[in-house]
Amino acid sequence: MFEVRGSTRLKRGMAHAAETDATSVLLRYDGLDGLARMAAISFSQPPDHLTADRADFLIAVTRRSSKVLYVEVGPEVAETPNRDRYRAAAARARFGMRAKRRHGATVHSSGRVFNDWVERARADVALLTPSLRPDLIPMRASPGFRRHSAAMA
Repeated sequence: MFEVRGSTRLKRGMAHAAETDATSVLLRYDGLDGLARMAAISFSQPPDHLTADRADFLIAVTRRSSKVLYVEVGPEVAETPNRDRYRAAAARARFGMRAKRRHGATVHSSGRVFNDWVERARADVALLTPSLRPDLIPMRASPGFRRHSAAMA
């Protein structure tokens, strides 16, 4: 799953050709451990151009308008991503994070900056410890970014 930069592996598993349709890409890999792994990337609207390693969207956003594009990554192609699916996943994630943060130790001091730092660290640890299925963690790009790209190794 992970490879140290600069080192070469003697053997690798088998990566299959990506399967694409109008709104999704399915990536399949057979690991050396004999397990088959899949990752599906689905879009709420068809990309203008879609290949195995790239999805291009030409979206015109005029003044006072907005456009929404939902992207889901999961173990298999599911329903078309939409607002309801995003909101449901976000609610599950919030509920799970609240439950996690109720457990474990807390630290309070007289220093507000230190307390804020500890609280952020607790949130980071909660995110790194699995309780939700990884395919159900919602993500949203900040509207302040003009261009967003993601690379998958």
